Amino acid sequence: PPIKARGSGVLIGMDSARRAFDPTAGNGALLLSAPAESRAANEIDPARADFLKSVAPSVRQKDFTAGDFTAGDADLPSSQPSAAGGSADRIAVNPPFGRLQKPLPLEGTGKKTAQLHHYIAWKALASMSFDGKAVLFLPSPKQAIFQGSNNGEQQAELLARSYNAPEARSFWSSLYGRYRVTGHYTIPGSLYAGQGASWPLDVVVIEGMGPSTRPLPAAQLPEWYESYDKLKGLLDERNGHRTGVGAAAIGSVNDRSAEGGAGLALGAGSFAAGRTER
Repeated sequence: PPIKARGSGVLIGMDSARRAFDPTAGNGALLLSAPAESRAANEIDPARADFLKSVAPSVRQKDFTAGDFTAGDADLPSSQPSAAGGSADRIAVNPPFGRLQKPLPLEGTGKKTAQLHHYIAWKALASMSFDGKAVLFLPSPKQAIFQGSNNGEQQAELLARSYNAPEARSFWSSLYGRYRVTGHYTIPGSLYAGQGASWPLDVVVIEGMGPSTRPLPAAQLPEWYESYDKLKGLLDERNGHRTGVGAAAIGSVNDRSAEGGAGLALGAGSFAAGRTER
């Protein structure tokens, strides 16, 4: 959706990408801010993969859950992987949400996850260069928590417990231990409900490899951005206060024609065959 495409462009500086990669690219919305020659995409849906070839020089059709994706699949034809990490210096991950049929390993950690979105995000990050940047759009537990309580303190406690549940903590501790998480925010589904989805999102910003100084989300809950104005302020701040960039990034989030240009339809595609499109 446009709000993700514009937000990711600002949060990790897609416009300066040398190699920009989206592992579940759909129609390529999250890559639009990157220079055309830098774009590398993975999309399992054949029709969308064919379309992506018109906007990205490197397109793969690999299924993460089948084990046929490697870090090298983010490489552009002319690129060489870095000695430290992969070759992509910008990665945007907006995976489908759901559970795997069986837990799969978070490679290099000795841990496993049954969460499809966590597994895809972890696999995709193997493609990131040592000093690369990434933004992840993952489902927040906030929706389920808020449906069960109207008490703010109780909600915060329940939310912390949710992030600290064994499976969730396994992923977050691995992510924060290997990558420098410099921002962890939650945005409500109401900000993009008109674009086909309404689940609140955890937006995670990564800047390079190495342990995070930010506490795990169970210890320091993600900051809550409940309005466009507040989100605009975040983008302005993250972008170094360059005049007008935050406003342009949010703009009219329902203006799909402005975002897509030249007939490009926005949205993230299904990741695995048979999954409902988001």
